Amino acid sequence: LTDRELVNPATPPIAADGRPAFTFAHALIREAAYAMLTDEDRRLGHRLAARWLLDHSVPEPIVLAEHFRRGGDLRDAAAAYHLASEQALKANDLDGAIARAGLGLGALGAETPATQDGEVHGALLLVQAEAHRWRGELAHAESAGRAALALLVPGSPMWFRAAGQTILALGSQGKAQELGALI
Repeated sequence: LTDRELVNPATPPIAADGRPAFTFAHALIREAAYAMLTDEDRRLGHRLAARWLLDHSVPEPIVLAEHFRRGGDLRDAAAAYHLASEQALKANDLDGAIARAGLGLGALGAETPATQDGEVHGALLLVQAEAHRWRGELAHAESAGRAALALLVPGSPMWFRAAGQTILALGSQGKAQELGALI
């Protein structure tokens, strides 16, 4: 493949496991190779890529989330989207935080979250609540905050963070009665 200039040695040319590493010579070649895979092989490849990244590097959460999603591992995708949304929030990328949290919520589905998904579901809603509050979208912040509170474990650090966001949204809207009830 290197003689035919379809792949090139990667930089660095040796992978972490000591084997030679390669990259496609052009994006079109990569896309053509990807298109030749069956749907099941494509999903398997993404699951393997996600696991390889976890074992051999500190992957970007958004890259990891996309591999999990494309591989059909939606719970792990949602958890990685949560990390990606928190990363965006810390970087003051409020649009990115809301969008990434939305992708995580989409991976979990619209159904009532299972107990094991409730914490991730609540954490994703919490990121949206905080980002909406920072954007001044107080009704959205309140709604997401209340939904997060219903899913998170009462008394946990995430629950208190959601309570704080909801309290700030309610107070900023002058909703004293609802604020008093929540407190």
